[in-house]
Amino acid sequence: TEWDTKKPVYEQWPLIKDALVTWFGNWQDNTLITKLTASPTGTSTAGEWMVTNSTGTEVSIAATDKLTCAYISKAKRRCKGHAPKIQPFNIDGGEYYVLLISLEAARDLRTDSAWLAAQQYAGVRDAMKNPIFSGAMGLWDGVAVYEYERISKTATGASSALVSHNLMLGK
Repeated sequence: TEWDTKKPVYEQWPLIKDALVTWFGNWQDNTLITKLTASPTGTSTAGEWMVTNSTGTEVSIAATDKLTCAYISKAKRRCKGHAPKIQPFNIDGGEYYVLLISLEAARDLRTDSAWLAAQQYAGVRDAMKNPIFSGAMGLWDGVAVYEYERISKTATGASSALVSHNLMLGK
């Protein structure tokens, strides 16, 4: 028929559906990260945000202030002492928090000697239980660390240093 001659050779609806599913998933991720990092409350010592330097302000963060294992442990303690308490995830009988970090913070963490030692010598040897094989960068002190490309970064540090707004998550 005349309609058949005007039809495309390939089916367009599955292609359109896949593109829309991908677009909507990306939109949801970006919206969630924006909402989670917008306007945290409190101060850096008693609120819902922390900085890696001792001054406690984001504008004083220098390019040398990097994510370390000690800082991850400090963030975990803050979660446990938070009011209300941030509940960890229960996975295979263990309690874990999840830390989503930017690509730059992951690069810095990989240079921390404590992180390297923990991943080399203290990691689970079973391939089915090792966090690296599940997509995580690794575990530290009950915190599963994941590299996530959508973590927001701003040039709001000292001398326009790049500041990553990493997220520590619980239930």
